[in-house]
Amino acid sequence: MIFKEFGDKNAPAIIFLHGGGLSWWSWEAQIERLQKNYRVITPVIDGHGDAWNTIFAGIKKTAESVINYIKEHCNGQVFALCGLSLGAQIVVEVLSKEPGIAENAVIESALVYPFKLTVALA
Repeated sequence: MIFKEFGDKNAPAIIFLHGGGLSWWSWEAQIERLQKNYRVITPVIDGHGDAWNTIFAGIKKTAESVINYIKEHCNGQVFALCGLSLGAQIVVEVLSKEPGIAENAVIESALVYPFKLTVALA
């Protein structure tokens, strides 16, 4: 995964996880407004955007990468975790493994009811 960062490295961190077929650029409006007061981190999920030539490892492995990044680069906690669609499912997985890793969460359009098609993504 590629982790793009904007804003002051010492400010409270907000992570935005994009949806399938999108990339970090889908959060440009949020980056523009929030980078003045927050450290905005926009991971590029493997197999998407700038990481098009990598293979998506699944929701669980991607969540592990996000958790490891937060532990190594954000003192183990962020102000907010935000996700859209696929990114929202990753946020749900992160919070299920590490409930205290984010003070706040925004989860938009997460598919949390498993069915055959989505089981393969896990």
